[in-house]
Amino acid sequence: GGGKTKAVNTRTPEGRAQYDEALYKALEAAGAPTGAGTLIAKVGGTSLQARAGLARLIEAGRITWSGKARGTRYSLV
Repeated sequence: GGGKTKAVNTRTPEGRAQYDEALYKALEAAGAPTGAGTLIAKVGGTSLQARAGLARLIEAGRITWSGKARGTRYSLV
């Protein structure tokens, strides 16, 4: 770790939608429950952006989660 992640724009509704879709596709490609850190490494963004995007996907009923804190893993519904 420690590398600089790819910057993403989540300031606009379009930017958030694109980022959420990128998170979803990365999760789909993983094929198994995956942690936020792994997803960030694939699609970029900050941990705050990733958590917000993942929360939007959970709210939309597209993904689910298990575990807590660093042990949280996300998976497709």
